[in-house]
Amino acid sequence: MKHISRDRPHFALPDFFAYCCIAAAVRPMRRAKHFAVALIISEWGEVDTYYRAAHAVLKPGNDRYDVGTTTQPVIFKDDRATTSHGVVVEQLEHDRMIILFQTEASIPSDIRSAFDAVVRIGMPTIEHVKGVMRWRHRIEVSDMEAEVLLHTEWSSLGLLMRQGRPIRRVMKALMKPRAVLSPSSKPAEASPEMGLETMAGFGAAKVWGLDLAADIRDWKDGRIKWNDVDRGMLLSGPPGTGKTIFANALGRTCGVPVIHASAAKWQARGHLGDFLKAMIASFDEAKKRAPSILFIDEIDSFGDRMNSRDDNQAYEIKAINGLLECLDGAQARDGVVVVAACNNPDLIDPAILRSGRLDKHVRIELPDAEARAAILRMHLGSDLMGEDLTEFAVETEGQTGADIARLTRDARRLARRQQRPMSRDDMRAALPLSVPIPIENLHSNAIHEIGHAVVGLELGLELSRVTISPTARITSTVQSLGGARFTAEPWARRTRQRYLDMIALFMAGIAAEEIFLGEYDDGATAGEGSDLHRATRIAIDMERAHGMGELLASFGDVGDRRLDEIKHLDGRLMMRVDGVLREQLARSKEIIERHRAASLRLHRELLERMDLQGEEVLALMRSARTQHGLMVEFG
Repeated sequence: MKHISRDRPHFALPDFFAYCCIAAAVRPMRRAKHFAVALIISEWGEVDTYYRAAHAVLKPGNDRYDVGTTTQPVIFKDDRATTSHGVVVEQLEHDRMIILFQTEASIPSDIRSAFDAVVRIGMPTIEHVKGVMRWRHRIEVSDMEAEVLLHTEWSSLGLLMRQGRPIRRVMKALMKPRAVLSPSSKPAEASPEMGLETMAGFGAAKVWGLDLAADIRDWKDGRIKWNDVDRGMLLSGPPGTGKTIFANALGRTCGVPVIHASAAKWQARGHLGDFLKAMIASFDEAKKRAPSILFIDEIDSFGDRMNSRDDNQAYEIKAINGLLECLDGAQARDGVVVVAACNNPDLIDPAILRSGRLDKHVRIELPDAEARAAILRMHLGSDLMGEDLTEFAVETEGQTGADIARLTRDARRLARRQQRPMSRDDMRAALPLSVPIPIENLHSNAIHEIGHAVVGLELGLELSRVTISPTARITSTVQSLGGARFTAEPWARRTRQRYLDMIALFMAGIAAEEIFLGEYDDGATAGEGSDLHRATRIAIDMERAHGMGELLASFGDVGDRRLDEIKHLDGRLMMRVDGVLREQLARSKEIIERHRAASLRLHRELLERMDLQGEEVLALMRSARTQHGLMVEFG
């Protein structure tokens, strides 16, 4: 907010809220001398407010709202598209430009390419509101007060916050129980008091939690001893997958209190003695309130004593030793279950994970389509009852439970602002903006995925389906633009040949791109989790963990933290790994070349339909081979 005056004339509180949203949208281009941005305004009824805010972004030094300046925003009005189009073209000649559109479809195709970015502007967040109140009025408001400000009609809010009126008097008036919202638009979110029984997306962690609840009931009734109850568990997974929510739901299901702690809280005062005292105090509180759950967040920040080489080594060693003593020291902790959470389990000292401590490790993955539909239903509550949520489950691929919760909040807010029940259109409007993928990229994506499908079938795997996506979301969330999905074989022997087949499968997309496009791009090779990265890790595991390479010796599980150590022990490792990767790439190419005609035909089918079932792919491959007199059986 440093670019705008607190006392800007004709600016009311809603204008500052809108300014926060637009300033955040154009921040990446703020220092650029030239830019043109198209803003999709979800709250079109408040477009005049967003216009004033956009004007302030373009002209932060103006002391008055001046529509006569040369550079100013433009509201593109669908009902006067011809006139608006001319104004937009004229304004695009200026150095900086912001154009406001009601929908993405409103942007004329002939000027779309003139924009450096197309950004959907949603409602301000609670943090925006709290920040504006702190900056402009120098007061702190609670989340509840911020929520009330957000839900108050902006026209009413502008009148309430008139110049000279004490802000606390305004807040007191707003917080009085009154019909700010229509009854039909009252929140219908899932109850915060839910237990694990009704929650989705936790997989094996939920199964463990329900078993723990049964064991605690049996222990309370004297049917089992505490030694028969799991003493602790480690939860790991990407940020936003609901590890803290899981701990709270687990406490409700088990009927026990949850004591929240973390290394950061224990370390708040900095000194080792204070750190250890705070940690012991958390364990003591859990014992006093037993049966209870002690939830330790971000336990990976403790580190690993063996890999600590900096100036804090002595501190870290003593901190970990203190935690180990609390986990299984001389003083028993009957009735206390320790649940720890982290993003990077490879960073944890192995001693913390030994039997009797946090010996159960469950990873919470990003929810699949079925789990996303269930999470949506949970957060929607009574809204959209009886509606099929498949569309939104598909559109939220790659999103976490927290992302989905935010989506439903945004959709519900859209409905509240218009004083009506939530609709499917509100959900669609709250989804991240999607853009069509250019045909040349669809072409390469289809070639890549068909390569995986053809090689996988030749290797005897059961193909479920192969897909590509015609659109991509404008979001930082990881998303899949296609995939060849195979049915897992839980009892398959993991021999050396099995691992080589897995490497060949991961290299198949690259092989197909090289054969049909002449070269591959970085979509399959860049970053952790890419095809090439996963193939490389399998080859390293073969060489250094499974005794299936040049050497028979094993160094045990090869986590990311041990790669540097392994490279020092075996300088020739990557040369051998590179040889394995190149051999399997050549193997995949040979398979695809044998099925060239089928691959090209499958590529055309996938481009046209975007989704092929495994049986269809297999039938087409058999048909192509029969036509050449070379009938073979796959799978």
